[in-house]
Amino acid sequence: MWCSNVEAGQRVVVATVGAVMPSGLIIKPSKLRKIDSNGMICSARELGLPNAPQVRGILVLDKNKYNVGDSFF
Repeated sequence: MWCSNVEAGQRVVVATVGAVMPSGLIIKPSKLRKIDSNGMICSARELGLPNAPQVRGILVLDKNKYNVGDSFF
């Protein structure tokens, strides 16, 4: 599946099933556009980060500071 807001090789924050977002949303298995979804790629706003831009868009992490699989918080 192709997503217009994600590029190959980007490091992003993914909330997996069972994660509780700052808004209180609990990530559950669901379908999105008829495709199974088991998590959510997050924006800074969704993560409740201070001074987060109040616009749509995923949070792309610096590859030199974050390793794949590490906890963001």
